[in-house]
Amino acid sequence: MTGGGGGLEPVSARSRNLLALATAGILLVVSILMAIRSASLGYWEALGPGPGFFPLCLALMLGSLSLVWGLRQWRNGHVAAEPAGQAAKDDEQEQPNNIKQIAAIVGSLVVLALVLEVLGFQLSMLLFLIFHLRILGRRRWLLTIVLSVAGSFGLFILFTKVLSIFLPASSIPFLNNLGF
Repeated sequence: MTGGGGGLEPVSARSRNLLALATAGILLVVSILMAIRSASLGYWEALGPGPGFFPLCLALMLGSLSLVWGLRQWRNGHVAAEPAGQAAKDDEQEQPNNIKQIAAIVGSLVVLALVLEVLGFQLSMLLFLIFHLRILGRRRWLLTIVLSVAGSFGLFILFTKVLSIFLPASSIPFLNNLGF
């Protein structure tokens, strides 16, 4: 606590870096334990993925991401710190904690749930991802289109063709006949 202001003292960059490194390490250990535990459940059965398939995939993703995050934090600890004004400016731009963005995210999830059965998974998810990447995230069009197509059509193909898990199709006959 500060003497006169009554607020909390700012956390140093070194303390944040050590906390992030520790968190990444803990997540890496959790992912390893998840992978070991899921090995006993069975990965694949005659009908498709077994009970250990998704936990193993999640454990591998969590482990990979925590490893990348930890390495990045470790590297940032050895690189000269950027000016404090620039870091504060970057933190302000990346914080999606204003009420309008939260309302937009919740509203878009509600709309997605409402149109999923009408438009089908592919078109609903395509529009959802475009909204989040381009409108809320302010990403470039090329990145938005690539990620939206991969996230909608790619996931649909993965789930229906590879994993034999059927996702909602469109209830509009014209769209259903087109394969949506």
